[in-house]
Amino acid sequence: MDSELRLRPPRRLGKICINQLAALATCGIYGSERLAPQPISLDCELSYAVDDCILSDAVADAVNYADVLDCVHALLAGRSFALLETLVAHLCREVLCAFPRLLEVKFSVRKPRACHGIAPAVELAVRRSLVVLGLGSNLGDRLANLQTARDAIAAVPQIAPQLASSLHRTQPLLCEDQPEFLNQCLLVETILSPLELLAQTQMVERSLGRRDGQPKGPRMLDIDLLLFDGVACHGRQLSLPHPALRERRFWLEEMAELGIILPPASAAVWQQGCVPWTDGNW
Repeated sequence: MDSELRLRPPRRLGKICINQLAALATCGIYGSERLAPQPISLDCELSYAVDDCILSDAVADAVNYADVLDCVHALLAGRSFALLETLVAHLCREVLCAFPRLLEVKFSVRKPRACHGIAPAVELAVRRSLVVLGLGSNLGDRLANLQTARDAIAAVPQIAPQLASSLHRTQPLLCEDQPEFLNQCLLVETILSPLELLAQTQMVERSLGRRDGQPKGPRMLDIDLLLFDGVACHGRQLSLPHPALRERRFWLEEMAELGIILPPASAAVWQQGCVPWTDGNW
């Protein structure tokens, strides 16, 4: 089932658990709460692949939790927050960015001296995910459009490109009266949620002049979220895996280059117009 697709190889995961860490943070919606840092209590879980450190018994192959705690204190000292939710999200993302070995972090933050005599706690987990993006262009300088898109995606701090497929010339399918496309698949790693990643890719599309127009019509740039590691959803804004994932020959061939082998929806998919692009054969 597509909903069960995992893009990472199986690895042995370890978890560092730290409970009731005392810290100071400036957080609150009332003026009195933002006059000075207040005590907070944190619990955190740090998940990472432990195969290397088990074999080597070396801290260089592990996650040094003392360094993580120093990072947490520095992050809290650097800014103020109105909401605990924002504070927790900030910790999760910045710690993931600072420690590439971490695959997932979870923080629970409690504010013992909150107003009205209660001690609210907020918990959030953020993980590092592998995602397959499908890029396409059939207007203007298509090769330059795809290069610009790749550069723009790589410039987003929360996205790390991993692999890129070769390029393919493809015939339009649902609206045939338009120029042929140039397509490519990218494998990226991100700490963004699916909808946050969608928002980032739409910003890249708009930066290259993409406008809402004829559905399935010509476009300077199209970026599709094809697979999001282990995520299955169906909504108005986004469906994952992409509903047409197995219905596009070029996606299947390009994902195969990235090590992701999927069967087509039918044998007819292999009859679609799709040829490798080479300079001089464009």
